[in-house]
Amino acid sequence: MRLGSAGCRCRTFLLVLWLTLLASATAYAADRYVVVGSFSKLESALEAAERLGQQLGENLDVASVVRDDGILYRIVSGPYDQEKAISAKSKARQLGISGAWLWTDSSSDNILVAIDAAPVAEEDDPARIAPRIDAKTLESTEVVAVKQDKISLREAVQMALERNLGLLASRQQLAAGEAGVRQAKAGLYPSLISSIQQTAIDQDRAEASFGIAPEFRTTASLKLRQVIYSEDIKATYEIQKMLQSALTSDQQGIVLDTILNASSSYLALLRSKSLARIFEDDLRLTDSNYERAKIRLELGVANKAEVYRWETAQASSRKDLVLAQAAVERAKINLNMVLNQPLGKEFETINPTLEDSYLMMADPIVWERLKNDSRQRELKNFLAAEALLFAPELTSLREKQAAQRRALKAARRSITFPSVAFIVDGSKYLADEGKGTEQLSIDIPGTQTRFGGATDNVEWSAAIVATLPLYAGGERFARIEKARAQLAQIDLLYDDALLKTQAAVLSKTVDVRASLKNIDLSQDAVRASRNNLQLIIDSYERGVVTNIDLLDAQFALLSSELSAANTVYDFILEYLRLQRAVGNFDIVSTPDQIVKARQRMDQFYR
Repeated sequence: MRLGSAGCRCRTFLLVLWLTLLASATAYAADRYVVVGSFSKLESALEAAERLGQQLGENLDVASVVRDDGILYRIVSGPYDQEKAISAKSKARQLGISGAWLWTDSSSDNILVAIDAAPVAEEDDPARIAPRIDAKTLESTEVVAVKQDKISLREAVQMALERNLGLLASRQQLAAGEAGVRQAKAGLYPSLISSIQQTAIDQDRAEASFGIAPEFRTTASLKLRQVIYSEDIKATYEIQKMLQSALTSDQQGIVLDTILNASSSYLALLRSKSLARIFEDDLRLTDSNYERAKIRLELGVANKAEVYRWETAQASSRKDLVLAQAAVERAKINLNMVLNQPLGKEFETINPTLEDSYLMMADPIVWERLKNDSRQRELKNFLAAEALLFAPELTSLREKQAAQRRALKAARRSITFPSVAFIVDGSKYLADEGKGTEQLSIDIPGTQTRFGGATDNVEWSAAIVATLPLYAGGERFARIEKARAQLAQIDLLYDDALLKTQAAVLSKTVDVRASLKNIDLSQDAVRASRNNLQLIIDSYERGVVTNIDLLDAQFALLSSELSAANTVYDFILEYLRLQRAVGNFDIVSTPDQIVKARQRMDQFYR
């Protein structure tokens, strides 16, 4: 009996082993594909597959993958065996599809779709649609950019003005304010109110009314009211218009912040790319110095410690490069967020220059005025005057001051100015029922006098009504004091904003001029560091200096290049920050507006 149980267990073990080997063989034999893109829409995937197939020189398929959050359509080439799949992936990456990856498909749930299986929807343009991004695709790096759009700094700003979500939301607030103005104005127009009423009174009163007030009556009424004069309604409308102007200025401030945010994000991406290139160069230089150290070791003029030191430097350089490349990816995500683009979208950036025509400083005279140390007073006075003219924080508070002065004026007038309105009431009796419906008339004999009589079922009245409260428990005087205190508060806020704006303009002017000087100084430092490094390398190869001297020279070059790489970007960013403080950007100005600004500047340099 025990032998029988042992034999059963043995057969079970062999069966499990056979099934395991079969599953492994099946998995190994599973088709291997190279994924070059992923989309959430079939039409977009089909069109992108056709375009990428031309780029790769082979036919591509689209595989539908059922996931928890829906269907994902993968653009794939294959199937291949293991060796050919790796080769195809390398080819795709060499052709610029850096996110190509291997996919082993052994599931019958994944359905390959032929490229011509469905028509392409005209409204979907895969060249402009980034692949779908969710948590799972981020983990598996399935999302790759199909096409890189070339975009300049000015185009990025324009895109932000059209698509930034925060800016779009603020425009809705502005639209709501405009509706509020129309709502306040409605009080100045006639109002017409209709109503229908069913009344019932007790029988004895109805019988004693001689038909004037029946027991049951249904009445339809219209009431027309036209304000002839009302200080409160008039003031409310005027105040609402002023506050809407203030809201428009606040909206302009959000626009300026969006421009600066988009510019900063774009320049941050350029800066991170520049730093990544510098770290790549530093790594190549470190690798070269490592090879020099090994040659010195073979010649017997160095020891292994020197080689190990360069291996340490290699590891450090690779770490710096990884961090720099991560900073590039973060900068891309941040720019896409500001521009309200798919977060995985790739852009080909264009380096801005100081000679770009949309910048006022491209004018040689303006450029010299920025650099001129002896005429800084004129420059600062001009910028302060521009801020007083354009800064939205100041224009908004000026409108709020005007609105509060009007509120104070209305509060004072509420004591002595009555409200006057023309009112017309009209009623028609639709039905009279019950007691008291018969109208009676009494004639006095020998006279022409009659009491009562029949009337029709329509009544109307017209009146001009003037209203002036005589006593309201001190409410009107409290209203005056409140308005006066609020006006004093806004006046102080304006003075504070004016002082802060002037300080911001002056400090940003200092930053702009300092960053301008740093451009030339940084370039001088780079040239000197390169010359020094070359001398040290020559001496190191001859055994005259140590690896410590070479490391110091290489670090000095790296530091100077890091500083110089961003001086132009830093200057442009400081220049844009100065313009935000002033409240006016060259980058969104028309040529005529730039010419007028130049003319205003000329007035301060006479």
